[in-house]
Formats: sequence, structure tokens, C-alpha cells
Amino acid sequence: MLRRYTLSQASEKLGLDEAELRFLLLHFREFLQSASMTDPLQALTNDDLAILQRVYRMVREEGRDPVEIRAALRSELTGVRKSGGCQGGVLAFTSGRTGTGKSVLLWNLAIALANRGHQCTVYDGATGPGGIGDLLRSSAAATSEIPGWEQTFDSGVALVSGEKLLGALKQASHAEARDIDQRLRGLDALSDFVLLDTGQGRSDNALRYAMVSDEIIEVTTTDVGANADSFAVIRMLHDVDPDIRISMIVNRAINLGEAREAFARINGSAHKVGIAELASIGWVAEDETIRQCMARGETVVEAMPTSPAARCVGRLADHLANRLTPVQRRGTGPMMALAEALKLSLERHNPALDSEKKL
Repeated sequence: MLRRYTLSQASEKLGLDEAELRFLLLHFREFLQSASMTDPLQALTNDDLAILQRVYRMVREEGRDPVEIRAALRSELTGVRKSGGCQGGVLAFTSGRTGTGKSVLLWNLAIALANRGHQCTVYDGATGPGGIGDLLRSSAAATSEIPGWEQTFDSGVALVSGEKLLGALKQASHAEARDIDQRLRGLDALSDFVLLDTGQGRSDNALRYAMVSDEIIEVTTTDVGANADSFAVIRMLHDVDPDIRISMIVNRAINLGEAREAFARINGSAHKVGIAELASIGWVAEDETIRQCMARGETVVEAMPTSPAARCVGRLADHLANRLTPVQRRGTGPMMALAEALKLSLERHNPALDSEKKL
């Protein structure tokens, strides 16, 4: 279970007075795993304490200015991420029901991360309607069909269609399979982040992807029914793997207070059944400009970067990019692991695929 500390507990553990700890939180909060919507008095993890202790030494013992330290930390993050490949981990975006805006949010977040200099690969795990591929096909500026199983956009974001990838693997010769494997490993090595869209609502995909993803990000809205569905997904995932890392984003909130209420409902329900404190990555404002931009085949973060939604997405991207203790993926070769997870789902729900292979 993830241990979290109150301000007084953290102060005692670090050997600092509360005034010093508040000073560190004021200047270095963005580098912590603690959620932007979580009560700051109850949001500090052991990883957060390690970071705070480190920056305290830099301020107190080395006499460095907070602005200088922040710049050094960002530079360090960029260096680490570029040297290791996929240091941001595989982040699986799920939702308890359709209509939460998960796919639109994921695509805008990928563009926002790319605009900050990070290489993103988006993996469309949908096996039917919904998902990133369906979203892009329905936009006015998109082509009617995404060619092949891999496509790189002008933004630098790479898109992998899981369903098409599986079709290619099923029909590939031995040499073609080796080529696909090399291309997947290449994406893995180049990607700072792999953002996975698990498709519509609750499905077996969420469970299978949970086993090969480093972090599950549940996207909900402020609707009470959507919150109940999100809690059901979180409980299902926790039952399968109690150690799985689950974070939340509240989408389409009128304001921060409304977003906090939605998060508190789900987090409170989780506490009642023994699930550890959920992490809140942030929230996105209800904004008509998102729908207007998607209708034109644009992303709000590029077309209207000063809009409320774009600013919220930018904060989400900064949070993910600035985490000093990025998640560590489970094993190696996440792209192949994702393809295998999709194969299991498709073969269970589409037995005809095996018959087609035999033909």
C-alpha cells in the first residue's frame, strides 16, 4: 500500500520545521508525484519526501537559488529521459463509460508532450468503435482511413493501430514478422512516453493492458454516475493486481472545486474497500473550443493554446514530464506486450479471426 504523509508527519520524518517544508512545496510542487487536486496536507509519498530532502540540501547546504535548482532538475529530467527510452512509461488511459472525452484528451496530451520536446507513441487499443483511430477518422481534416498499422504525424506523434497491427502479424511471413518486431522495438527505444487508449468503457482490454502498463490513468467527469463507473473499474483493476498504480484525471469540470468533489467521491469509495490513496494528476475544464477544434481536425492545444482546456492539458503534460521518479515499466518490449494483450482480447471476442487465418 502506498504510504502518504501529512504535513506534520513529513516535517518530522525529514527533520524540517513546517515553515521550511511549506517553502519547498511552494517552489518545487510541480516535481512531485502528489496530485494537483489532492489535499497538500495529505499528499506526500516516500518518493516525494526523497525529492524534498534532495532539494532542501541544495537550497540549505549548497546555497543554490530555487530558480536555478528548478532549471537543473528540468535539464536532468530531459537528459535521463532521452538516454533510456520510454522513461515516462506506458500509461494506459481507461474510463468507466463512454463519453468522458478520454480519447480526445489523450490525443491533445500527446501533442502537448510533443510540443515540449518529448517523443510520444499513441497506441490505439480499441477493438471496435471508439478509440483514437475512430476519433481521427471522424475529424474533418483527417483522411478516411489511416494507412497501415503505424503513422507519424507532423507533430512528431506516432500512432499505432493495435487492431491493424494484429492483422499484419497474423498475415506476416517470417521475414515480415521480424520487420514488424524491429519497427516495434524502434518505437520503444525512441519513445519517451507510450500513451495507450484502451477503447470504449469497461472491457477485458483494461485488465489485460493493466498487466503490461506501468500506470493506469482513469478518466472520469463530474457526473455522479460516471464516478460510480470509474470506481467500478478501479476496484476491478485493484482486485486483479493490488500493486497496480492508478491515477485519475477529472475531465469536463466547470472549475477546480467541482473537479475536486468528483475526485473525493471516487477516492472516498476506494478508501472504504481498502484501496490505497489514489493519485490525481489534474483536471480539464469544460470548454466548447475542444469540440470546435476536433470538428476542424485540430487539437485545442495547437489551435487555441490559451483556451481554458488547453491550459489544463498543458499542466497535465508538465506534471507527467517533470516527475523526478518516473514509473518503471514491467519488463522490456512494451510494444510487443501491448500487441499480445490485444491479440488475446480479439481472439476471445472474435473467434472467426482464427478461421480467417486458416483460410
